[in-house]
Amino acid sequence: FSQMFGQNGFGPFQQANHRRGHVRMELWVHLVDVAQGSRRTVTLATPQGTRAVEIDIPLAINDGDHVQYPGLAPNQQDLVVTFRVYPDGTWTRAGLNLITQCEIVIWDLILGGEVKIRDIMGQELTVRIPPHTQPGTQLRLRGRGLRDRAGNLGDILVSLTTRLPQNIPEPLLEAIRLNRAE
Repeated sequence: FSQMFGQNGFGPFQQANHRRGHVRMELWVHLVDVAQGSRRTVTLATPQGTRAVEIDIPLAINDGDHVQYPGLAPNQQDLVVTFRVYPDGTWTRAGLNLITQCEIVIWDLILGGEVKIRDIMGQELTVRIPPHTQPGTQLRLRGRGLRDRAGNLGDILVSLTTRLPQNIPEPLLEAIRLNRAE
């Protein structure tokens, strides 16, 4: 009986449960890691010391998502990683869409124009501003946001904020005054 079930009566069953256990950890990643998918080496504590293992960061992983990596932890346990995504100073995320702000002068809203931005991967993009655009408008660059594992693509949304030029020539101000009265 003791050979089959161990000294405390739980021998083989205890080992089976131990193998099926989970080792949990939290891993902070940057939004660019989420955008491109990447690999990261993490260090796990073992009874013999520490062990480094490589894990894949899934594309478009959300802050707080859990991913299970079977058999990567000590004693063939599963490693369960909770991904945390650092806030980004340039981008706000809404699902697969990335939102950024771009400050332009009021003349670009009135007359139209172009502005250059860089996407999350650093590629320069041209955003066209149509004439008579209202302040606060969001312009969409289709398919330039995050890509998930299924191949779905999000968009980049550029929120336009406006600033007034410092030195507006007096003749222009006079023309605005005259047109405002109409």
